[in-house]
Amino acid sequence: MNAPLKINNLSHKYNDHLIFENISLELFPGELLTLFGKSGCGKTTLIRDIAGLSTPHSGEIWIENKMVFGAQNIPPEQRGVGLVFQDYALFPTLTVRQNIGFALKGKNQQRVDELIHKTGLTGLDNRYPDQLSGGQQQRTALARSLAPKPKILLLDEPFANLDSLRRFQLAQDLIDLLKSEDACGILITHNRQDALFFSDRIAILGPGKNASELLQVDPPEQIYKSPQSKTVAHLLGICNLIEGHWNGEALETHLGTLQATDEAALHLQNHQGPATAYIRPEDLNICAGDQFEMSAMHFMGHVFRITCSNKNNRSKSLFVYSKTQPKTSFNIEPIQPVWIIKDNHL
Repeated sequence: MNAPLKINNLSHKYNDHLIFENISLELFPGELLTLFGKSGCGKTTLIRDIAGLSTPHSGEIWIENKMVFGAQNIPPEQRGVGLVFQDYALFPTLTVRQNIGFALKGKNQQRVDELIHKTGLTGLDNRYPDQLSGGQQQRTALARSLAPKPKILLLDEPFANLDSLRRFQLAQDLIDLLKSEDACGILITHNRQDALFFSDRIAILGPGKNASELLQVDPPEQIYKSPQSKTVAHLLGICNLIEGHWNGEALETHLGTLQATDEAALHLQNHQGPATAYIRPEDLNICAGDQFEMSAMHFMGHVFRITCSNKNNRSKSLFVYSKTQPKTSFNIEPIQPVWIIKDNHL
């Protein structure tokens, strides 16, 4: 399978400050990959490098098997990449139709008609941006970026200004559009639910030895259930870290003996010593007993989020989800097997 985008050992410096280093990544046909990480980790800089709007310090970028950065530096207009920004960047004095057709220089109105239909803008083609809702403006920006038929679409927080319902619908439309256009995309978002729900894969950008690095690149379910580090685990939601001793077969903890998933056990081969179980709140069950005491409870709509601690060790809290309001004292049982990694994975 040919990858429309290949990045090899890419690093970026701003003056003498290293933003990220040794980024290697491939993007596959029809794929929507999400770049996820804290503010300032270099996500926007990376897609600007891909688009040619900024210049990396070192490494290579290949688009459609053509080197666009490395031994040569191809200008943005020749890279065949579409861009969609958070603020839409529509021309205020141009209509929807004129905005979409801008990159086509007024030619190929059939292509404009096709995108107006695909993006649900039928009947709005003669309106100006200030006559559109936020969702309609974003659809116009999306259609304009797709007009020249790019193979790669780069999206920087495109849903940030939309409410949850419109964000969900537009994201689903984006996925359908990418497939119908035989294109792939890289999405930047700060919303972890969007990242988990809409992505084919998630690439986590986070702190490395000298600068930001790719910490993990995997499908959403795998990266959520089997994070390779504490940083990745906490970026994607609440996670209980249960420390213990791996005896070669199981992890001995204050919650009892925990069995490892097959993948975790493979990584733990030939290891005996400190290890940590990573358990999401939904993977802990409340049961009868009085070993744990509740310290806080918050109603989240579909579940209660319970904060509790072991009566014999109140220094560390655990988080549990419960569909019903529990008593103040109870026991906790993990759903086994669990994800366990060695303690040197920070």
